[in-house]
Amino acid sequence: MTLTKQGALNLFEQYRAELLDYSRWIAIKIAKENDGYCTIDQVREQISQLPKFKTLTVDPRVFGATFKKDMWEKVDTKSTKRPIAHGRYITIWKLKPEYRFRVAENGNLRMFE
Repeated sequence: MTLTKQGALNLFEQYRAELLDYSRWIAIKIAKENDGYCTIDQVREQISQLPKFKTLTVDPRVFGATFKKDMWEKVDTKSTKRPIAHGRYITIWKLKPEYRFRVAENGNLRMFE
């Protein structure tokens, strides 16, 4: 059985929901600190520091679901710094202006108008 890209993303949402929640929260936090911009390398670097995920082996495609297309726009590409990826290009994402988030002290995301 061959899965479509969307089918695979749906499985990731189902079976790696906690990891994706954390990676999305980190991406938004990074974007807030970088004029709205973020890459998956930045997310992976920070998430690997969390004790909960430090030893977790994850298919790299799971992280592709971090940037939901309705919240983020592709603005450019650059070479990854991860040696295992052999310099492949990754996307530079920008948080869309209509998504303005505030990261509360307790780590929860709250959208505000």
